[in-house]
Amino acid sequence: GEATLELEVGFPPASDLRYCDSGKSNDGQVLEGQACEPQYRFAPLRVSQRFVDTFRMSSPYISAFRGRIFVVHVPGVLTDDPDIFDSVLQDISLLHTIGIKIVLVVGVHDHVERELRRLGVEDRMEGGHRVTSEASLKVIKEMAGSIVFEVERILFRGVYNAPVSERIRVCLGNFYSARPVGVIDGKDYGLSGIVRRFDSEAIHNRLDEGGIVVLNNIGFSPSGEMYNCCSEEVAASCAAHLKSEKLIYFIGGETVYSSVMERQ
Repeated sequence: GEATLELEVGFPPASDLRYCDSGKSNDGQVLEGQACEPQYRFAPLRVSQRFVDTFRMSSPYISAFRGRIFVVHVPGVLTDDPDIFDSVLQDISLLHTIGIKIVLVVGVHDHVERELRRLGVEDRMEGGHRVTSEASLKVIKEMAGSIVFEVERILFRGVYNAPVSERIRVCLGNFYSARPVGVIDGKDYGLSGIVRRFDSEAIHNRLDEGGIVVLNNIGFSPSGEMYNCCSEEVAASCAAHLKSEKLIYFIGGETVYSSVMERQ
């Protein structure tokens, strides 16, 4: 079987100790003696050797990346499996807990595709960008809002068994501005957009305050126009502006194994 370590936790209060064979000085102080076993025993804390080995292996990475910025892109398709989605966000919460600054970019591509088909809204892709119409932008806004709220709900809960005081602060806002893709090779991309600039200072401030910054694919122009941006490009641009240590993508075709459930 798997080896375990048994650790004695804590120490009994002085009132529960009895002194044996002790002498006393003239002022009543104990000269010598031995603390006898208290009237109760502590339950041993069982720690898996595998956990100990994993923690030891992780320690150099925790030391190296604490205080650094990770930009993580999470596609909305992960929400199709609540267990996997929950597990991924739990891991992101854990990274935050050990001191890594997280910017989370949420994508909605697959949800939008399904909803547009269900509604019968015409849609097409050109050069990796969606040609966004008024009708498709309405669907994109609904899907983006729905998934961001789900992300916020799970992150706010924090790491399992964490104290209430350790709840994670989720920071939403217009941290980047966008501009239209425009007309390329005679093709008008409608309300599709690309990143114009990031408010890096505002993001750094939120991260320094201990929050997780969450971005989606909806960007706004300085004049108040709304554009549908590619979330993968938003993540890449964010990582470049913030000079992040890591840029992490979850992409289709790979298997994500849950940390709490065995999956085939």
